[in-house]
Amino acid sequence: MSLKEIKGQDNAVNLLKRAVETGRVSHAYLFFGPESVGKKYTAIQFAKVLNCAQNLSDSCDSCFSCQKIDKEIHPDFQLIEPDGIHIKIDQIRELNKNSQLSATIGKKRIYIIDGVEKMEEAASNSFLKTLEEPNASVVFLLITANIEALFSTIISRCQLIHFNPLGVKEIKEILEKKYEISSELAELPARLSNGKISEALRIYDEKILERRKEIIDLLLNLSLDKVDNIFSKAEEWAKKENSQDVNDILNLISSWYRDILIYKECKGDIEMLANIDKTDKISALANKFKTENLNKILENIENTKWMIFRNINKQLAIENMFLDIVCLSKG
Repeated sequence: MSLKEIKGQDNAVNLLKRAVETGRVSHAYLFFGPESVGKKYTAIQFAKVLNCAQNLSDSCDSCFSCQKIDKEIHPDFQLIEPDGIHIKIDQIRELNKNSQLSATIGKKRIYIIDGVEKMEEAASNSFLKTLEEPNASVVFLLITANIEALFSTIISRCQLIHFNPLGVKEIKEILEKKYEISSELAELPARLSNGKISEALRIYDEKILERRKEIIDLLLNLSLDKVDNIFSKAEEWAKKENSQDVNDILNLISSWYRDILIYKECKGDIEMLANIDKTDKISALANKFKTENLNKILENIENTKWMIFRNINKQLAIENMFLDIVCLSKG
């Protein structure tokens, strides 16, 4: 794999390639943007470019250096990730010591720090000293999905490379080409993934689409006449031990009402829909709902997520959400 095969991040890739072509590679880059949009993958490919034996603006993928980085056994390449919850001071002390050495077989010593915002405070302070006085042969590639959590002093010493959420087309292509998922099966996970390849894979692998059918059937039949069914579902979902299961359910509910709002406000533009296979039902509901009420429903779903995250009574939170949806569905 190489930089040219990265999907949906043209601006980031072009900035990195231009740095190589002009010989103006910075000593530190900060890759920031949403989770699971290719930051780590791009960092590894850029590391290959910087040490490629072919001296190209992209990796050749065949020289000893490219192959060793792919296998993470290159002596001038290291990937640092959190040890448990945090990146610890001992990890950074070792990095600081090793980064003072010259490259052994490559042109650059390259350190990727994935989840740099998870450094302990002492680790951040220790790393900052190295970042201020870097070895000329070292390149640091820092990765974060939460740039606001970083010390401003670390941010100011890096060249910033922004990564965008991936589009449906890009995620679908990745699922098809890299993970060999058929076009038909890749479509809905790509649309429900919120721009994240890991989420698309999880939706595919964990059979979340099967759960979606049950949820849509429930939403299509919500009414106060069937309040027992609402309370039964709330009780069932509240008993789920895995909080991710409940979050998945709420995300699917949210995607349904967001689709109705999008269809209503975008004059029937179906390409923006997550549940594109249910366009007929979505179009019928778009005429039934007021825009104001759809926005309130989406806000209620987000509030329910927040209450569950704060360990407020799950069953009561879900029941209240459903009752609000029923009332707001009346127009």
